[in-house]
Amino acid sequence: MRRCYISVLGVVSSLAVIMLHINGCFWEFSIKPYWIIANIIESVMYFAVPVFFMLSGATLMDYRERYTTKEYFIKRIRKTLIPFVVWNLIGLVYEILRKRILLETLSLVNVGEMILNTQIIGIYWFFIPLFSIYMVIPLFSAVPKEKRKEIFSYLAVGGFVLNCLFPFLANTCNFSYNGGLMIKVVSEYLLYTIVGYLLSEYDLQKNRFIIYIAGICGLCIHAIGTYILSVDAGSVISTYKGYNNLPCVLYSVAIFVFLKEIVKRTEKHKMVQWIASFDKYTFSVYLMHYYLIDIMVALFDMDTTGIIYRLVSPFIIFVICVLIAKIVRKIPFGKYLLP
Repeated sequence: MRRCYISVLGVVSSLAVIMLHINGCFWEFSIKPYWIIANIIESVMYFAVPVFFMLSGATLMDYRERYTTKEYFIKRIRKTLIPFVVWNLIGLVYEILRKRILLETLSLVNVGEMILNTQIIGIYWFFIPLFSIYMVIPLFSAVPKEKRKEIFSYLAVGGFVLNCLFPFLANTCNFSYNGGLMIKVVSEYLLYTIVGYLLSEYDLQKNRFIIYIAGICGLCIHAIGTYILSVDAGSVISTYKGYNNLPCVLYSVAIFVFLKEIVKRTEKHKMVQWIASFDKYTFSVYLMHYYLIDIMVALFDMDTTGIIYRLVSPFIIFVICVLIAKIVRKIPFGKYLLP
């Protein structure tokens, strides 16, 4: 049975992804108030992608208790690989109709390259590291359950220090760091997979508030540091950004722990159950929301710097995506298109 907080985390992260993409004006630096608000929205919602990767670790690490490794890969192919290819092709047709890709420039090899490198619909970059995680989870899951806490904690701490903390200090203090020291087995997004499993399986009551304080520090470093550096440079500076950067790691872990604790205390509340019920549509929302945002802006000539557009539209887009998913899933093969 899926844990309620897992579902709520998925829904909240899905909304946060839409907010990040609707808040695209952040990347067009300005000294106007809209950019200051955009920087805050960007920083606050930045946890979305890391939390999704943590959820992969939390939900899939014990797959061997439910089915074989062969079945595991069949499910991953059906639920993610097929939709990835299909929606890239849909995106290709869409971009051709929007005249952002020229049909005469395409070849079979070119299309394959564009799909592999997520050059058709940029937000689908998420799939590539996700596939990498799926490939590695069978290796992580082979660790006996009684040894996982010790081994995964070692990897999490070592990965945090050598892959996140030291590179961050080197970058901000302007000294070179030898990347050969990094622990490759938990490089980049794989660290979130391990951390997600640990956070979901073990009690953190004693360390919870330390995690919260670290998370607040990470958020402040991200938001304030980006603001100061960007204002000085007159353009967006990404020193404190990056999903594998220290500020994001601290903040994302804190969000995961915070929502887990809140939901566990309120999971019988009807509102919490209602929010959790949307979890089965979050992947469909991710696949579709780019097109709805693009169409909405084009049809209604939206002011993309407006605060109402950036804070209200994500909820409208989410609801529309859910309604479309409900309809599509009722048609033959619809569940393969929007699993």
